[in-house]
Amino acid sequence: MSTWDNAKDVAASAGGSDFVKLENDGDSMRVAFCGQPYPRLVVWTGEGYEAFDPNVHSKADAAFKCAANVFDLDSGEMKIWDFGKTVLAQVDKLNKKYGLGEQAFEVTRNGRKGDKKTTYALLPDVKIDEDLAVRIDKTALHDLEAVLGDKDSDSDVPF
Repeated sequence: MSTWDNAKDVAASAGGSDFVKLENDGDSMRVAFCGQPYPRLVVWTGEGYEAFDPNVHSKADAAFKCAANVFDLDSGEMKIWDFGKTVLAQVDKLNKKYGLGEQAFEVTRNGRKGDKKTTYALLPDVKIDEDLAVRIDKTALHDLEAVLGDKDSDSDVPF
């Protein structure tokens, strides 16, 4: 089974609810980053992303994506947020200043659905206190590699 098929199957079995969905301008959610990120190189096929394979794809077509488990403070659910380099740079700065294990953040989409210039604003929201930490710890992380990875690939992705 291909990675793309596996990801579609997982999303369908979960009703798609496991992934962060900020589809419209101004949509926002409050999240705490959990676990380790899952960085990878992918290629857009026109229908979805598939793992970059240097034996099949041109390096010029490769794009960086990074998935992370995020705890949705409002729903109490663990979600998967899949984002690119720009968001990763913001998350890195927030981690250095606040610590991802110490602070939750508000994420707001800036851009309409289908807008290729969509950006995300990440702002500090609340400190992760003992009660919130317990709620987060009781919530299972998603296996990001199982959902989004390509275990059968021989690609030499540098991560």
